[in-house]
Amino acid sequence: MQLSFTAATNISIFLTILHGFAYGLIILRLRYRYQTARLWWDDYAAGIAGLFAVVALITLWLDHAPRSSSIMTFQSGMIRYAVGVFSIVASEWGARISLALAFARIFPVGEPTRRYAIGLAIVFFFLFTAAIIQGIFFCTKLSAWLYIDNLIQCDFSKTLVIYLVIANVLADFLLIFSPLYKLRRVKLPPRQRRLIFTCIAASIFMSLSCFVTSVFQSAPMSWEPGRGYWRVLAGYLESGISLIVCNLLVVVTYIYTKMHKDRNGDLEGAPSSDEKTSAEAPHLTSEGRASNDDTPGSAQTRTHSHDDRSGNGMFMLTELMTDDFYYDEPTYQTRMTQRAAPSST
Repeated sequence: MQLSFTAATNISIFLTILHGFAYGLIILRLRYRYQTARLWWDDYAAGIAGLFAVVALITLWLDHAPRSSSIMTFQSGMIRYAVGVFSIVASEWGARISLALAFARIFPVGEPTRRYAIGLAIVFFFLFTAAIIQGIFFCTKLSAWLYIDNLIQCDFSKTLVIYLVIANVLADFLLIFSPLYKLRRVKLPPRQRRLIFTCIAASIFMSLSCFVTSVFQSAPMSWEPGRGYWRVLAGYLESGISLIVCNLLVVVTYIYTKMHKDRNGDLEGAPSSDEKTSAEAPHLTSEGRASNDDTPGSAQTRTHSHDDRSGNGMFMLTELMTDDFYYDEPTYQTRMTQRAAPSST
């Protein structure tokens, strides 16, 4: 189970490429959301998770320093390991929080599903905090640290390992089955369902990487020294995949929007396909019933104001693919105008 220096270096290069791709997605996401004035808490959570992942990647390459270097002492190794593990765990849970908040912003303020998803993000934060507190409490004991084959690591207690496994499984279960439960209650077009199922499949892929990490976390001591290496490397793999997954939908939406705009850019005066689809598509109620009423508020004509958004639980295909399915918080000026409207009539 022991890794050679060349193999460890090659794996580190692969993880660096994986994380570099994830960082590129985060930058593209934040830039896109900033330009479209749609930055929200899910974007901030993704950005913070990316910053922690950068710190973790730095600690990964510090382990490749020469053994005679001053940063390769036992004390430095303890600090490096602690910072690296904390950063990995923070990036993983930051990605989960970002996914939960992205699910929340689909729904308008006051919608029960929105409150549920925000509560889910809060639960994830407390699960992460509890894991860090347990890790600090256990790893502050010098007897918990191992030095095997030049690898310095904190040998987690069985209680902490069990907690991490249960917390990861519970979080991923909720991230996968919460959208599935909502999909069962609303009838959606086939293309829209396929896209949402793709995102759910991405979450499942993240769960598989979490499973690999859990295997090495709970592996017996007989797997040493390879167990320590693979446990850390699997954590980096899970971190990179988590960051890619939580940014995938936004980036795909951005690419679709750019392609859609270029495709329809030469059609002067003609209504866009988004407008056609939105005008012709039936309105979906919160119970999933289709309505073609012509009464005000029932037709889902696509404009970019906040007042034409229905209070339904789901959204149209064009809204999903143009990033307009997100419910934007009304600005201060909009709220003041809405409050002043009754008094002026």
